[in-house]
Amino acid sequence: MGNTGAVLRRLLPVLLLLLTGCGGGAPAAAADPVELLDRWRDAMAHQGSVRFEVDTRAEGRDPWHTTWSGVLHLATSGFLGTTKDSDVTMRHESKYGRSGYHVVDFDDTRETYVEHTRLRLPVGKSFVRLDRDTQVPWVWDLTRQISMDSNDFHPSALFGDLDRDTLRLVAATGDRYVLAAGRAEESNPATSASSEVTLTVWTDDADRVTRAEQSSVGEDRQQHHTTTVFADWGAAPPVRRPPADTVAGMAEVTWSPR
Repeated sequence: MGNTGAVLRRLLPVLLLLLTGCGGGAPAAAADPVELLDRWRDAMAHQGSVRFEVDTRAEGRDPWHTTWSGVLHLATSGFLGTTKDSDVTMRHESKYGRSGYHVVDFDDTRETYVEHTRLRLPVGKSFVRLDRDTQVPWVWDLTRQISMDSNDFHPSALFGDLDRDTLRLVAATGDRYVLAAGRAEESNPATSASSEVTLTVWTDDADRVTRAEQSSVGEDRQQHHTTTVFADWGAAPPVRRPPADTVAGMAEVTWSPR
């Protein structure tokens, strides 16, 4: 028995470690969900670039579907995460029809090329180089829309709509985390007061989000689902200008009615 007891004492730390690792939800239950979100957002803010795809939709009596995809190159000093160069494509579909744009930005929007379903360009041209200082009304409307849309696809905006006071971690397994919150008040539309938001997040070894799925019931009583996929953290391809012969000047384009 003496030898057996000694062996067991030597194995006890190993057995405890194995039991802890096999506990599944036990380590997750002790984690602070707000600290998790902050840790993930901080890790992403220090990345110089990323490729992204966002799919968001409403299902119910008035369904719609919007996607964003592209590449962002971001500042890693000063104002972390500020977009320096970007290439973003948006597509939207609802009962009112389809719309979309393709925007290529350089030097924090100081140089912008736009393709839009409501822009009428000369034959052979695909983009217009935008003059943001012009007094043409549609330029203001378009740049405002693009700026607001960044809240739906930019990494710094991820999780920003969740109510942190009610946020809790439901489960965690490996690189997959399931969270829930009482509301997502900054989303559009805001979630119903009687419906929780569920969020499932996948991360890589550097705490950078690779996928996030968020679902809720909106104040419009429709089901809302958003899936965000990030890839090529720090290694996304460069943003390239459209060929010069495909770019029209402001005087050559018109903005069509809806």
